[in-house]
Amino acid sequence: MLQLIAKTGSIINYKTLNRESYSQICRKAINMRTCSIIQKEKNEFRHWQRRGDKIKDYISANLAGDLSLATVSQKFELSTSTLKLIFKKYTGNSYHHHVEELRMKKAIKLIILEGQRVQQTMYASGYKYRSSFNKAFKKRFKHSPGYFLK
Repeated sequence: MLQLIAKTGSIINYKTLNRESYSQICRKAINMRTCSIIQKEKNEFRHWQRRGDKIKDYISANLAGDLSLATVSQKFELSTSTLKLIFKKYTGNSYHHHVEELRMKKAIKLIILEGQRVQQTMYASGYKYRSSFNKAFKKRFKHSPGYFLK
């Protein structure tokens, strides 16, 4: 019983020990352990959520740049698999889906609101090749970029 009390990490005086049954002490130990596990998980979640937010901010600020998985994971000193895991867990989307979604939002804004030409929009949105830009654009908006310029 003394070992159990020592493992809980709390100090229980002898008067309390005499009044409490063994099962109550066990329940206390389990509850304390559960609370510490939950607190640890909350802290870990917050830590990774903050890192995820920093990564999302970086992506938003650098849409026209190189946002390959390898480049971003190296920038944030993470493995590519860890970066993919963070994104899936804390945003609900895959890394590539998130990047493509942001690029398409920027592209449609540039085309419709600012009337930019397709090639300018393509580069500003972070695409190097017109074919990949058109494919992603059609997939997202069901029409080619030129349709929105008319």
